Amino acid sequence: MQENKLNRNFIRRAMRAQRRSLSASERAFSSYNVLSNLRTQIWYLRAHRVATYLCQDGEISLAPVITDCMDRSKDISLPRVHKSKPLMQFLDWQPGQPLTSNRYGILEPNAGRHCQLIAHSLILTPLVAFDSSGNRIGMGGGYYDRMLGRASNNSYQPLVIGIAYDFQQLDTFDTQAWDQSMDAVVTDKKIITISARLRALTSGNQPTNQSAN
Repeated sequence: MQENKLNRNFIRRAMRAQRRSLSASERAFSSYNVLSNLRTQIWYLRAHRVATYLCQDGEISLAPVITDCMDRSKDISLPRVHKSKPLMQFLDWQPGQPLTSNRYGILEPNAGRHCQLIAHSLILTPLVAFDSSGNRIGMGGGYYDRMLGRASNNSYQPLVIGIAYDFQQLDTFDTQAWDQSMDAVVTDKKIITISARLRALTSGNQPTNQSAN
């Protein structure tokens, strides 16, 4: 268990350092490439409510995606973490509404309507590393894993889509029993479709491993 923990912590340090080293122009280019790739997917175009995030620590910004969602009249949610417990919820949000910095220095809504997980079409989740099987390493707090795990017995679950730079993909890494897998990963260079249910949605609509323009 200790070896597993050190391995994941080493991956976190290495990947966080690499993404922080990117220039502002490289980050902006990657953000718009992610949007460009999302726009090719029927599951994104048909989504009604999308859970997004506000970037930190060199993560890919979803600002262009949020703008695109608003232009397409999609509803937007942002995560808010509990002040003292390792729990997270999604709140309805629109650009211009107040944001406050949480204990991790991440901006989040300070008020708003709570949106149940099943109200979403898509959950766009940040990550530190991923593999082609849909496994994900986050920042270590376990917020997304807990939220998705609690809803795993629901008859409906939104699609979980990881957002990452292409260099964050690894061949393999140790997984934990509580890890929740993703349906796909969208990077600045390609889309990796993982789950059977997402393959069924995209079958016959368009190719799903496409390079960014």
